[in-house]
Amino acid sequence: MNEFYDEMYSKIITLEEQNYKLSISKILNMKTIVSFIFFSLFFSGFGKELKAYQVHYQIVSETQDSKIPKGQYIIEATIYQYNTVEKLSNVLVKSASKKKVSDSKGWFRITNKLDENYLQFSKKGYLTSYLENYKIKDQHHIKMKIYITSDEPEIYIYDREPAIAEKPIIYCYSETPIQFDFKLKPVGNLTFAYPTLNANQSWNMKLENNELTDSKTQQKYPYLFWESEQNEVNFLGENIKQYKNEIEASIVSKARIVAFLDSTLTAVGFNSQEKTDFITYWGPRMQSSNYYLIQFIQDVACESIASYEINPKPDHLNRFYMIFMENETADFPYIALPQKLKALDRNGFYMVDWGGIAINLVPFQFASNKN
Repeated sequence: MNEFYDEMYSKIITLEEQNYKLSISKILNMKTIVSFIFFSLFFSGFGKELKAYQVHYQIVSETQDSKIPKGQYIIEATIYQYNTVEKLSNVLVKSASKKKVSDSKGWFRITNKLDENYLQFSKKGYLTSYLENYKIKDQHHIKMKIYITSDEPEIYIYDREPAIAEKPIIYCYSETPIQFDFKLKPVGNLTFAYPTLNANQSWNMKLENNELTDSKTQQKYPYLFWESEQNEVNFLGENIKQYKNEIEASIVSKARIVAFLDSTLTAVGFNSQEKTDFITYWGPRMQSSNYYLIQFIQDVACESIASYEINPKPDHLNRFYMIFMENETADFPYIALPQKLKALDRNGFYMVDWGGIAINLVPFQFASNKN
């Protein structure tokens, strides 16, 4: 900054030396003017930069309410720190004519005139942000989640604990007897398999009347089973929109887990045995927390966990895995969008393969280097 002043001042002195005969007082006044113009431009630009910080938001609900006076609207919201589930109190919420402060649970409610169609959010230690990209309608009551960002140079990461691909079960079906080799290629470290795998990590099986027989031992099995430890497991389709991760998934309360699994598996075409095995394993397993974020992945997407080499190749390989995260509240670091699932193909020589993986995310914060 001093170099800028010195350069400008030097140019002014040069003009003086070239017989413009400016007095010292005029030179000092010129320096003041230059400083004023520079700082005006700087802070003008800075103001525009602040304006660019749009809040990240999620619409919970929006309804028209005839009790709201014409020409007005209501916004009711909870304010969170972006990328966490921390609710922020004492956030100043301003429109052109009104001010509100979020309470101890991050909640506020404001009634505004329709022509005051933006809100400003301010809190010490956070970027001043604006809600001005949402089209507000007359006499509407809008419930939202608002996310604002810390202005400290801090980095938030997630420590992903090793995840287990639990209970992948492979049911095999064929309209006619068939002999096949099944080679297992897990992405992570294989921890268990039953029946015991051959030396090349494969099974050689005869399938007749939908029952498996080990070609070597002649022992019979209802299905194939394996588990492995996975180092990198993510929800599928993490997209950034308004700086918030969006995935196709469902948020389900503990009380609804069994009903949710039952209806989902029925819809995709699980038979009664497959559905019973799935629910009796995962139903009790998913009772330790109040809420679950559940995503199902199918077919090719499951190759991020394990791939199979099957000879002869089945007519249909139906793979159906559940990835989930648990939490005590319904606030997850993702926005859940409706998920469309594909029905199983059940004809000819086919297999149904299901399993599940729990993702445990532990947030760590690296503090800024502030004195």
